[in-house]
Amino acid sequence: MTDAMHPEGRHQQRQAALARTLTLADLPQEEYQKISRTAQTLCQAESAWISLLADDADLLVVGEDLPAGSPPPLCRRRLDEESLYLCETGEDPELRAHPWMARLGLVAACPFRNAEGHRIGLLCVGLKPGRALSADQKLGLTDLASLLEGQLLLRFLACSHPQALRHLMLTPPQDQDALTGLPDHQGILALLHHSHTRCRLEQRPFSLALVELDPIATESLSVEEARGMLQAAAARLKATLRTGDLLGRWQHDRLLVLLPGLGVDELLGVGDKLVQTLYGTVDQAGQSFQLSASLGLVGLQTLEARLDAAALLHAAEAALQQACEAGRNRARLSPVQRIHSLED
Repeated sequence: MTDAMHPEGRHQQRQAALARTLTLADLPQEEYQKISRTAQTLCQAESAWISLLADDADLLVVGEDLPAGSPPPLCRRRLDEESLYLCETGEDPELRAHPWMARLGLVAACPFRNAEGHRIGLLCVGLKPGRALSADQKLGLTDLASLLEGQLLLRFLACSHPQALRHLMLTPPQDQDALTGLPDHQGILALLHHSHTRCRLEQRPFSLALVELDPIATESLSVEEARGMLQAAAARLKATLRTGDLLGRWQHDRLLVLLPGLGVDELLGVGDKLVQTLYGTVDQAGQSFQLSASLGLVGLQTLEARLDAAALLHAAEAALQQACEAGRNRARLSPVQRIHSLED
């Protein structure tokens, strides 16, 4: 696994965050256009544009008075800047070689974040040679980037859990598990970030349950019978969960339950209820099979700005292992109540 603190790991985290933004909370084109047009006017710039992080070249969202082609590759190099970045085009060989720079002497780029707190793009202006930005123009450009962040945040908050789920389910098979009809691994992971971020912004706790079917329920079954057991488990959980809870297929015989707003004090009781809900016989093709499952629970009272999903799921995995070692068909609660955020 790539270390998220390493530049390459950070780039991957940002790209994943950008993908979630574009899927669940992207702005209409005209909203981006208003920001770039205002930036050009405010700075009396030759051109202005908004670009998003991409692998090789920046992804152009909108632009004002731009030549044809892709924008200069600034995002991957400059998203680590805390605020406004200024560069004389002649001082940067890579920037100087870009076709857009023939008529520009100065580029100003201001990073902006998505609702999760990841830097995903730049608001840029290009000025003619000999021009400079005043202090008020620098402040105004920074304020416009903050305004763009606010619009992305409002769009994100307007996307409820059911809306997010519908967005993901509209694109099968990419984010939908064919067997259960639930969000698949990537789909439920996207919903995990969405759910956690909403809880952080709303100052609510957040919990989850990692569910594993017990081997006694599946090890002697045929492939088709085991698939039927997983379908039965998914159906029982869906019928039990609260409005706003989310369920997805995590891997093989594991399901992931997201429990936004549920505090640690209530979590073990809910976990025990889910264990009881799953326990019982399943009838398939005239035969009866015994279903049971074990749960690993994690509850967070204090939510950090950027979720470390890997650390959260590792804690759930450890709690699940404790449930299995204790005899299975039970829930265990992780002692972890705070997951530190990723560096961005």
